[in-house]
Amino acid sequence: MPIATLTATLTNLNIDLKKHSSAKPQDYFYFPATISSIPISSNAANCFFSLINDSQLPGWTLNLVPLDDLRKTKDINQKVPKFRALLGEGVMVFAPLIRDDILYSSFVVWENAQPQVQLTDVDDNLFNITIETDIESNFEGYSTDVALRILASGRS
Repeated sequence: MPIATLTATLTNLNIDLKKHSSAKPQDYFYFPATISSIPISSNAANCFFSLINDSQLPGWTLNLVPLDDLRKTKDINQKVPKFRALLGEGVMVFAPLIRDDILYSSFVVWENAQPQVQLTDVDDNLFNITIETDIESNFEGYSTDVALRILASGRS
C-alpha cells in the first residue's frame, strides 16, 4: 500500500485536478476478491504462517490473501494442526477437515481453478483427493467457510 500511496501522490502532481479527479491509493493497489465475509479461523492463519516459515507456501498465494486479517487472526499460543494444507493446481486449502466425503475449510485461496482439482497434502505428498469446485474458473482471490465435495481420495 505504501507504493500505491506514492504512485497516487506522483500522479496527482502531474494532472490538472480541475479537469480530472484526484488519484487515490486504491486506484493503484490490488485488493483480492473474497466470496464470504466470515472471518478466517486462527487455525487457518496459523497454518498459513507455519507454511511460510517452512518455505512451503506457493508464491502465487501471497498476492491473493488478506495478510493484515491473517496477522490479526493468528494465535501464537495455539498449536498448528498436523494436517496443515492441501495444494492443487490453482487451489490451496488451509487447515482442512474431511468428514463424510466433504472437505471443510475456513480459508481457501483460488487462482483460476478448474471444475475438478486434485489436491495433495503439502507436508508428506502421500494423501491425495479430488474435489469438485463450484467457483468460476477465472476467479482469483480467497473464500472463507468452504465445503467442497470429494470425488475421490487415496494415498500415494
